[in-house]
Amino acid sequence: MKTRPTLTAANRRRRAYVSLPIVGGLAVIVLAGTTYIYHRNTRALEMQGRVQARMDDLHREDGMLRAVLHELPKVLVSSMREGSALDRERHSWRAVFATALEDSGAGAIAPEELGIDGGRAWVSGNTGASALLGIDELVSPLVPNRFDFLNPGTVDQTELLFDRSLGMKLPAPLAPAEVEGFSEGEYPLLSPAKTLVAGWENGVALEPGAFPNYNLIDRPRVKLDGLPGTGGKFVARRNWWAFGVNFDRFEGRGATPGSRSRRFLLSLYEVPVRAPRRRGFDLLERLDSGMAAADLVIRDEDGFPRRATSAPWSIRAARLALPAGSEFLHLAEEEGVDITRISPVGWNAYSTGAGQCAMRLRILELKSPDEPVPTALALDFRATGEKEWGRIELRRGQNWPESGAGAADLPFQTRRLEDGREALVVMPPKLPAFLNSLPEAAGSEVNRSLCVLADESVASLAEGIVVRVAESADLTAFPEGFSLVTALGLQFDGSVNTHASERTPQGWPENLPCHPAVSFFAGEIDFAPAPGGIRIEGEVHEMGSGDYTVPVDDEGNPLPAGAKWKSRGVSVHTPPLEHPAQLPPVFFKDWLLTLEEIR
Repeated sequence: MKTRPTLTAANRRRRAYVSLPIVGGLAVIVLAGTTYIYHRNTRALEMQGRVQARMDDLHREDGMLRAVLHELPKVLVSSMREGSALDRERHSWRAVFATALEDSGAGAIAPEELGIDGGRAWVSGNTGASALLGIDELVSPLVPNRFDFLNPGTVDQTELLFDRSLGMKLPAPLAPAEVEGFSEGEYPLLSPAKTLVAGWENGVALEPGAFPNYNLIDRPRVKLDGLPGTGGKFVARRNWWAFGVNFDRFEGRGATPGSRSRRFLLSLYEVPVRAPRRRGFDLLERLDSGMAAADLVIRDEDGFPRRATSAPWSIRAARLALPAGSEFLHLAEEEGVDITRISPVGWNAYSTGAGQCAMRLRILELKSPDEPVPTALALDFRATGEKEWGRIELRRGQNWPESGAGAADLPFQTRRLEDGREALVVMPPKLPAFLNSLPEAAGSEVNRSLCVLADESVASLAEGIVVRVAESADLTAFPEGFSLVTALGLQFDGSVNTHASERTPQGWPENLPCHPAVSFFAGEIDFAPAPGGIRIEGEVHEMGSGDYTVPVDDEGNPLPAGAKWKSRGVSVHTPPLEHPAQLPPVFFKDWLLTLEEIR
């Protein structure tokens, strides 16, 4: 019979010693696993916090950049007005960025704004509520220069333009429009003097020397309704500025995923358009009251709309139609060189048709109140040499004959129309020879736009006078185009600009007749009966009736003044704008602003 050994105290201790390593090992394993899980969860929470902070930064950055598109036009328009130089800080780039930051709500939220006692301890749940270092740290130039916030897109920014990582990604620069005391890098400046320069052709299709103002340039990667041009190019002038933004520069915060200074290109395209304009408005007043949703369209590179919290790589774009209406036809108060203005060009001279005209024909005197026949005219024209303007007065009985050999050479006459109205007859083909006979006058390559208006002393009596365009079938004497602007009624007594030029400029579209670019703007348009009808090659805009639609003829060509034109045998042919040589001296234009990241 077998017996079971007795379990002594010594045997029990030996078994306990064997269990201790096993239990200890298991404890270490459990502790290590718990520590790993805790550490992993801690890192995940930390990473999630950083990602959330980065997303918040991106949204705040996006809000500020969108606000820049809203603020820049306001500053540009205001800087073109008299007195802007008296408030330099308000019209600086610093003000543009600082106001955009404030208006977008992207800055830090102060406790008192939330109704919280700032002296008490409080915790914000907003990941972006950290204190900003200031706009000076948020925005900076891409390449260090003497300016605080950006690099202007001008030819003097050679360090930027020749930078190995940036130069080929930037569009062609413009000649700077700097004026005394103000520079492109400190103040947003816009001027017709900003032109392309030979040798800089990135994004430009035609020779800058031949087309220094408006050229055929790369079309921005946005799809906005009504934007002229086809394919990858369109006619415009591109002003641009480059800057960097870093929203990760917060006090007490370390680097977050993707943290870096992002590089942006801000562009303002001056885009010619041929569509008739609605009744005018004060652009600055409208911008101050806030742009309507239709005026600020944000789309990505494929043209799909995005919400306000769009991805940071989408192109932000805003389009603004400059004012046009009855004010477009009137010559505002002379602006000239104004030392109280920041911009080198005044707003009226930039935005109105009358202000852009190189020649101004004024009716000085009438025969009598009962017989409003002009008896004295004054023609102001661009002069040569040191003088900016020259003038000649034409008076009946002195140097303005009604008939005879001398009268045949003059571009202006008077005539009583078939309906009894008095007309001031303008014959544009005679203007070049007339200008050449004046010692001080520049040639027709400069004086190629005419504004007809009445002097204040006779304005009320001259309202019934009609400006009649005559003998204008051949306008090839103005190879670079001709424009006429008047607030009076305008009448055509025959076809206009039906003769094509023999030479075509560089890059002219194939199979398109090359007619000089012409445009006419008036308060009211009328046509005299003409055998065979009237054909006009160019733009004709009737602007005294406010809003109007654009009827078309049987071929689909626009008739901007009304359907009655078609019934009177009138054909107005305005081809699509495909080449800068198709631009007349005076035309409507839009501002297209884009802001995109430089990659």
